[in-house]
Amino acid sequence: MPHFILQKTEASQFGDYLSLVQNPRIMALISGRALGATEAETQYAAIQARNLLHPACGYFYLRDRNGQLMGLCKLQINRPNASEAEIGYLLHPDYWGRGLASAVCTELLARAHELRFIHRLRALTDPANHASAHILRKHGFALQAEPVSEHGYQRQLWLLPLPRAEHRAT
Repeated sequence: MPHFILQKTEASQFGDYLSLVQNPRIMALISGRALGATEAETQYAAIQARNLLHPACGYFYLRDRNGQLMGLCKLQINRPNASEAEIGYLLHPDYWGRGLASAVCTELLARAHELRFIHRLRALTDPANHASAHILRKHGFALQAEPVSEHGYQRQLWLLPLPRAEHRAT
């Protein structure tokens, strides 16, 4: 399993984000195109706002042991104590095909299981992204029949319920 460190994104690290989202190979199956600087700035500001919703949720840089940027992932909620979170990732092409995406998915699921308020995970994929579909299926996600539209792009919606035992106060 590839070794990586998750580091929550910070406002001062915009350059790392920009280096990922301006790479057309990375973004081909994310948004269909590389982002311009202004669009990336707007998105990064929204990411930083979401990072404030819960200390364990948000967007995280993936780094190797030496601090080298490997990609970005998210365990995103849209409001405090939301019952649903979205996972996602994008990796630098140097790390494609090495098992990193699967390892990241495993880590994000483990973190979600620790957050008792999250009862369901969702993920969105480009219909052409067969590798991500395979990873999600392998981790127990179920493809929903109806595609969804996000920012003008058709996406496949994957859901994974997180069974929670009822907690009784004693």
